[in-house]
Amino acid sequence: MGAIIRDIVSVSPAQGSIFGGTRLAILGEGFGNDVDSINVVISSVNCIIQSVTNSEIVCFTGNSSLVPSIDQYLLHPGGQGVTRYNYQNIGSIYLSELRDSNKYPDNPDSVAILPWFESHSTSFLSNYGERFETFFTPFSSGYHSFIISGDDQHELFFSVSKNYSDLESIAFGGEHSQFRDYRERSPKIWLNSNQSYLLVAEFKEQYGVDFVSVGVIKHDTTLTYFDTQQVSIENQTIAIRTDYLQETQSLSINTSNSLTSEDHLSFTLSINGKSTPEIDSLSFSISDTQECFNENNGVDYRGTVSTTREGKSCQNWKSVSEEVTQINGVGDHNYCRNPDNSLGGPWCYIESTPNKGFCNIDYCIKDALLYLFTAQCTGNDLSGSMSVFLNDFEETEILIDNYLYEQDSITLIDSYCGRKSFGFHTTDTLLYQFIDEIQYPTIMDAPYICMAYKIPSEAPFVISLEILNLEDSYRWYSFISPTSTSSRDIISTNYVLVDLNENIIEDSNWHYECFDVFKSLQLSESPLSLEISHFVRKVSIHTIKGTPLYIDVLALSYEDRSVTQLHPAIHPNGITVSDLAVEMERVSDNTSNVTIFNFTFSTTDCSSDIPLILVEANTNDSTVVETKRIQAASEPIRGNFSIKIFSSQNYSLIHIPYNINDKEFLSIIEEEFLVGNAKGGIAYSEDVCRERKFWISFYNLPGDLEPVTVDSYNLSGYNVSVAVDEVTPGGLIIAPIPGHMLRTVHRVPQVVVEKNSVRAICKGPFTQNEHNSLLTTNIDFCDYSYSNASEPSITSISP
Repeated sequence: MGAIIRDIVSVSPAQGSIFGGTRLAILGEGFGNDVDSINVVISSVNCIIQSVTNSEIVCFTGNSSLVPSIDQYLLHPGGQGVTRYNYQNIGSIYLSELRDSNKYPDNPDSVAILPWFESHSTSFLSNYGERFETFFTPFSSGYHSFIISGDDQHELFFSVSKNYSDLESIAFGGEHSQFRDYRERSPKIWLNSNQSYLLVAEFKEQYGVDFVSVGVIKHDTTLTYFDTQQVSIENQTIAIRTDYLQETQSLSINTSNSLTSEDHLSFTLSINGKSTPEIDSLSFSISDTQECFNENNGVDYRGTVSTTREGKSCQNWKSVSEEVTQINGVGDHNYCRNPDNSLGGPWCYIESTPNKGFCNIDYCIKDALLYLFTAQCTGNDLSGSMSVFLNDFEETEILIDNYLYEQDSITLIDSYCGRKSFGFHTTDTLLYQFIDEIQYPTIMDAPYICMAYKIPSEAPFVISLEILNLEDSYRWYSFISPTSTSSRDIISTNYVLVDLNENIIEDSNWHYECFDVFKSLQLSESPLSLEISHFVRKVSIHTIKGTPLYIDVLALSYEDRSVTQLHPAIHPNGITVSDLAVEMERVSDNTSNVTIFNFTFSTTDCSSDIPLILVEANTNDSTVVETKRIQAASEPIRGNFSIKIFSSQNYSLIHIPYNINDKEFLSIIEEEFLVGNAKGGIAYSEDVCRERKFWISFYNLPGDLEPVTVDSYNLSGYNVSVAVDEVTPGGLIIAPIPGHMLRTVHRVPQVVVEKNSVRAICKGPFTQNEHNSLLTTNIDFCDYSYSNASEPSITSISP
C-alpha cells in the first residue's frame, strides 16, 4: 500500500487558459513516484500527469472550454477539513451580535483549517464568534441526521447546492451544552454518496469553556453496536390521551344588597356526610378585601384585625421588639400578621402566657375549600398551637442519615389518620428534621415537641434536639423515656442524655403526644442558663435497625396539646389537601343582588368522585346560598393497552396496565420483548390527567426501526386515544465528523490531488497551533482560475 498523502504546499501558476495546456507544478509531500496512483482534477477536468516525485507533481491542464460556464456564486470543494473563521472582540452569547459585526463575514481576525468538525473544548478566548464552512460527502446513500453541541449559542445550516443563498437552518442551540452532548439534531435528510453538501456552523462565545462539535447519524444502516461501538439510540414514545373533564361547582349568593369589594360576609362550609366532630364546618369570608387570609398561612395578610380567637388584645409589634419591624407587614401597629409563617395563620403578641395568640380571621373562600380537605386528626386547635410545623410526611422524599429517601419511606401502610406517615426501613436508624434558620424557636417559647407515633414494646426510641445559644455554641440533647432504658445504647457519647419525665407508650396503637422537653432538661443534671436564649436548630429521632417505628405530624409547640381519643380525618372520598388544587372564578350576573363563584377542582390522582360542597350563610338576613355541580369530573383512564414490537417479525402482543410504574414497565421491555438491549419507562407529562407517555429505547439495533404497534385494548375513560407519538430514529453515530468526509469551501476552482482515491489536504504555509488547527491568513493555496484567452492559433513558422 502506498504512502498516505500528507499535504499540498503550493500550486503554480494560479491561472491558465480555459483551453488547457498550462504546465502546473504542485509542491507538497507524500506523493510517492507512482504516476498511476495520482489523479489531479480542476473543476471536473483532469490535469494530464507528466511526472511525479515524493514532493512534486507536474501536469498539463485539460481543455475546460467544453465544461458549462462556472457560476460566479458557485462554491467549490477543496482539500480535506473544515475552514474556521474567527471574529474577536464581540460580546454576549448571542449569534445576532456576531452577524451584526462589521467584521462578519469577510474580515475575520484569523482563518484555520480543522482536521475534523470540532474546535477547542478549552477556554480558548472570551467574547468572540466563529463560522465554520465545509462540504460533507457521505460514504453511502441514505437518510442522515446532523447533530451539534456548543458553548455558547450555536446553529447549523445545510444546503443541497453549492451556493450560500440556499443554506437553511437545520439545528439550533439557544444555550450552552456539555462537550459532545449533542442535544440538537436535524430532521432526517436523504443524501447521495459521492455528492458534496454544504454545511455551515456558527457559534458565539462569551467566556469560560468554548467549543463547537458537529456529527452525523447514518440511519437505516446494517451496522450495529457490536460492529461500531458507537450507535445512536432509537427512541419511540407512546402517548395515551383523554379529554379529561374537571369537576366544576358553582356557588350562588343572593343577598338583599349587591356585594361590593368591601363586603365582608361570613359563611360556613362543609362536605355532605363527610364531617367529623373536630371539623364539622369551616367559617370563611367572600371578601375581596384584606379581611380574610389565603394560602401560605396568611403570610401576606395585611388587614386590621387586632384580637385573638380568645378575644385578647394584640400588643404593638414595635413595643415588643425593634428587630421585628418591617418583616412581612410587621411595624408600628398591633394588627395580626404572620411573619414566621406559622401554620395557624396570622397571630400577634399578647400579655398572657403563652405570649403568642392566633387571630380570629376567616379564610378566603378558595383557601377555605382547600383547608376543608385537610386531614386534622386532632382538630383545628392543634395546628393553631404549633410554633414550628416540621413535617406531616405527605411529600415523597425525606432526609434520613443525610440521604434523600424517596417514596418507599413514606407509606400508607399502618399510617396515622389515613394519611401518609414515615416508616423506618430495616436499614434506617435516624430521622433528621432541619429547621429553617428564620424560624429557629427558643426552647423556652416552644418547650414541647409534638408527634404522632407508633412503636412496639421494648423498642429503643430516642428524641434528640440540637440547641444553639447566642454565643454560637451548640450541643445535642437526647431525651430517654423511662420505659426505653435500652435507648441509651444507641446514642453517641457526644450527646447529653436527659431523662424524659413522660412515658413513651409502646404498643401497636397510634398515639399523639406533646413532650415537655424543656421541663425535662431543666430538671436534669445539665439545665440551660435562663440568662441567654437557646434556639432549637435540629430535631432527630433515633432507633435501631429493624424497628417497625412510624412517625407523623412532627412539630414544636407552645403548649401541651396531648390527645387521648382520635377521630377519623375528613378525607372526603379519599381526597386530601396534598392531592387537590382549586381554581376560582367570580362570575358577574345580570341580577344585581346575586354573586356567583365557579370552582374548578383538580386532583393529582385524577379522581372523579369529588363531593358537592355545602355552604350556609352565617347571617340573620335573607341571604340565600345555593351550590350546584356544573360539570362532574370524567372517569380517569383505567384498564390495559397493548404493545407489539416489530409486527413484521411476529413478536408477541403484551397487555400493559395503564397505571404501571417505571420499574414494572422497564421489566416488561427487558424481559418480555426479546429485542436485544432495550429499555423503557414513564415519560414526563404536564397534565397527567389528560396524558401519559411511555418511552422505549433500542440501544444496539440498526437505526430507523419499525415503530411499535399500539392498541387501546380495554382502556376506559373519556375519549381515550393511543398512538406512537414521536420517534427519534437511531443509527450509526460519526461524531465529530472526520476530515476524510469533509472538504474545505472555496469561491474559485481548486486543484484537487488524490492518491489512491485519498484526497490531499491543501495545507499551504500554515502553522500548527495548540488546538491542532492549521492557522493561516488566507486559504487560496490551491486556487486555480481559468482565463478567457482566445483559442490558440498559428501565426507563423520559423524557420
